Amino acid sequence: MKKLVPVFLMIACVNLHALNVAGFTTEDGTGRFNFGPFEIRNAEFENNTLIMPLERDEYKNITLLTRDFYNKLAQCFDKCSYAPAGEIKFEVTDAAAVGKIFLATVTFDKEMSVTFVVSDAKGRFYVRRPSDFIFTDKLFEKNVKEKIREAVSESRKQTK
Repeated sequence: MKKLVPVFLMIACVNLHALNVAGFTTEDGTGRFNFGPFEIRNAEFENNTLIMPLERDEYKNITLLTRDFYNKLAQCFDKCSYAPAGEIKFEVTDAAAVGKIFLATVTFDKEMSVTFVVSDAKGRFYVRRPSDFIFTDKLFEKNVKEKIREAVSESRKQTK
């Protein structure tokens, strides 16, 4: 039994961050990152700088939070290393009213954050993702949007 403990600890350490690049393609100079349950499209690499897509070419909705993760993604425009998508952990780190809408920021594996727009239509919250952030797993999408709705509902209660 003692021999299994180090093996278990090693396995647990390997999957601390499951936000892995499972696939990468380029088309017309823009990159598409596949992370398993979601993709990010229209990333660019210009003058040795990775540029994440902007919503409506103006608003920053996708932010890389660590230098290591930035470097991992930037490498893909030269030679990408792939890993299977693991169980990505996410949390809603901010939900705040901005006029008549809410902005909710979701952090994925503490490596990347994505800001969603939430509108309230007669007590029902509608969550809109950035146009270049595409869910490919419906269950994952449902779970993320439900957590966003819960956070916005709680934020709304606190501001009343």
